[in-house]
Amino acid sequence: MTTLLAALALSLGVSPAYGHPGPGSPPDQPPHRRSDGPSRTHSAHRQWRKSPRLHEQARTGRYGGGEATVGTRRTWPTVDWSFQTVLREFELREVAPHVELWVRTGDLRVDSDDCSSSNADDLVVTDRQLRYVAEQFEHVIRPREARVFGTPTPRDGSNAKPELLDPSIPAGAWRGPGDRLVVLVDNIASGGEFLSDAIAAVDRNFVVIEAAGWKTMVGPEPPSLCPAPCRVWEGFPLPHYIEGLLAHEYNHAIWHSRAEDVSGPNWITEGTAEWARWLVGYDDRRQDALKNLKVGCFQGRQNAMMPPGYTDPYGDRNGGPENSLSVWPDPGQSFLCDHGGAEIMIHTLNERYGTGFVKDLLFAGGGSGFDRLSKTLARHHSKETPSTS
Repeated sequence: MTTLLAALALSLGVSPAYGHPGPGSPPDQPPHRRSDGPSRTHSAHRQWRKSPRLHEQARTGRYGGGEATVGTRRTWPTVDWSFQTVLREFELREVAPHVELWVRTGDLRVDSDDCSSSNADDLVVTDRQLRYVAEQFEHVIRPREARVFGTPTPRDGSNAKPELLDPSIPAGAWRGPGDRLVVLVDNIASGGEFLSDAIAAVDRNFVVIEAAGWKTMVGPEPPSLCPAPCRVWEGFPLPHYIEGLLAHEYNHAIWHSRAEDVSGPNWITEGTAEWARWLVGYDDRRQDALKNLKVGCFQGRQNAMMPPGYTDPYGDRNGGPENSLSVWPDPGQSFLCDHGGAEIMIHTLNERYGTGFVKDLLFAGGGSGFDRLSKTLARHHSKETPSTS
């Protein structure tokens, strides 16, 4: 199914503009390279590829059942810079009623051809930042997403299948409060990861978000450290970026536990997760700003989004409205455009039909994206049908 977002949006009688309030996996990426430029986002359908070191990591890991307290160290699954599943040690640094924030221990630096991966100063995550992010999750992200999508099905680790990762991992390795989201902070090559294949192994709702760039990407007014080629986004400030990233990954956790099936096409799952950033109030897509580069990429307005001095190190000027809605990645286009086009589509559907439509589309099961869209249109008694022409 190959089509332009513009054609689909026009078939619904609207223009492909971003909203206002009112499947397949990408191919394996080369080792030690950020997966999609500075947006550093991902696919919710990352294929499971275990690291050859995983058995040794499992055998020497730290595990323990029951509720952890601040300072507890435990081994959790994450991904390395080749997008292989690995086991690493994390320390619980912050706890709130519905979230636990675990930060990877040891040296987070990665030797790669992207010097930001080994910049120790860009990999600092403070207790104050973690406390702030936990408060944002409790009072902003979770309640606002719950109004539209509900909350994830509780998972307390009692039904874990650790043998799916490695038979040496003990039963009950990840027991804990089922209504808490586990957030793992690690130096990964993408901005965030929802490891859907590992959910059955761990039996906890957990996500992975990047450890890099918190100095310039947390809070409403982060400092500017630009130009700095060895920092994420070259040190340009991105207000609320980490909080928005958490809102994105949390949306995947809700989807995975509540959808009719978890094989949804990327334009629905990723588009809705990007839209969730706007839903909770962290993004205003009307602004010409670097943090809106995904939308700008699809619109062909990259130059307006990139501030003076930004060098576009990942080639994100490649792309525009010709980007396919359903082909991920679309050859010759920046991967940002895939996310931008999908997000604009969800904005369009929300603007026309409301948040209930977006929820039903995300949770719909069976068939292609167009099949799910047709099913949701029928459920909402719409006489319109999607068209690829």
